[in-house]
Amino acid sequence: MIVAIPSSKAMTKVMGISLLVIGMGISFFMNGASLIESVQGVQLNLPLLILILLAPLLSIPLRSGTLLDDPMAYIEQVKDKPRQLFLGISSFLTLLAPVLNVGSVRILADLMKDRNLSGELLGRSYFTGFSTAMVWSPYFGSVALVLYYLNIPYSEYFIIGLLFAAAQLLTGNLLFAMKNGVEKPLSTEKNKGVEKEIHILPLVLKFVFSLGILISALILLEQLTKLSMLVLVSMLAIIIPAIWMALAGKWKSFINQVILYKNQVTGGTGSEMVLFLSAGVFGSAISNSSISVWIKDFLLIISEGSFFFFVLFIVFTIMFFALIGFHQIITVPLLVMQVDPGAIGVDPVVIAFVFILAWFMSAIISPINAVTILISNAVSKKFFTVGFRWNGLYVLTMFLIGCVFIYALKLIYQ
Repeated sequence: MIVAIPSSKAMTKVMGISLLVIGMGISFFMNGASLIESVQGVQLNLPLLILILLAPLLSIPLRSGTLLDDPMAYIEQVKDKPRQLFLGISSFLTLLAPVLNVGSVRILADLMKDRNLSGELLGRSYFTGFSTAMVWSPYFGSVALVLYYLNIPYSEYFIIGLLFAAAQLLTGNLLFAMKNGVEKPLSTEKNKGVEKEIHILPLVLKFVFSLGILISALILLEQLTKLSMLVLVSMLAIIIPAIWMALAGKWKSFINQVILYKNQVTGGTGSEMVLFLSAGVFGSAISNSSISVWIKDFLLIISEGSFFFFVLFIVFTIMFFALIGFHQIITVPLLVMQVDPGAIGVDPVVIAFVFILAWFMSAIISPINAVTILISNAVSKKFFTVGFRWNGLYVLTMFLIGCVFIYALKLIYQ
């Protein structure tokens, strides 16, 4: 972490050092911990950091193959039809993002940059598609970390996440269709280079089948090995590209992609390392201090008054801190570790969904979130335009749907 500090961004550098110093101070003076005990808090978010660093390896077979040829041909085919184009982009991201994380947006943005498409259409479709993965994919910190802290097997949650992800995709497309009104051509250019008509259903089914095999394997391994989903996902991020290399025999391509991956990790993840590890020290110090008791008691008082107010407090607290620059990796562990589902009288799965909902909404409005920065740069707009003007109604609508979803879950698990 110390080595990574100089290469991190200025805001992250200040925040990381502050969290580290405050965390160490709390450990020393409030908890009476030794230096070694204080430093051990750096391990708190280490599993998630490993996952984030290893997940890009899964893009190696995708980048080196022809899997994206047909999706790109379909997008070229419907580029003059806004609704179909929005559905195509958001659907492909929905299927790519669960495994490739932010890499899916980066890949798609690179393929779209020379197609002269509407920035608003791209900004809205990117967020609609990407945000679906944030509520169900075990490759995302939002899901992996919350389930990890609440000790919930992924097999007990993933159907809930998938159902809400389907609601997100449907809502995003409906909102775009309502705003877009009558279908209007986006470009006066004719579709060139499209040799055959591509249908979206066979493409989606092919991706769904591949993704289904991967997720089924993860759930089966979780049941058989009893290992954490964070561990299993990180292991498969290494094993799958290695198997692909052995079967395809593309040694040269594999080596080039590994070198590219190595450069990305060593040159572009300093901020993530500093933020995640310093947040671990801070969160560990808080959880072992009397401050955690105050937070726990406060959350319990709110939940006793009304579970709905408890949901509002969690969601808006995390969103507020995200808006002023605090990543969810700081606020979510700090709060989730103080929540006792048994004392509140709600099933842990319901509590998990509350935090995952808050994480996904916060990511869209956060000025420092990686995907927000990436999408803003891809469409050459400021984060306020992309996050609020273009996607504000989507966030608000999904919050209302999320509240109904939470109420339904509470009734089901009562």
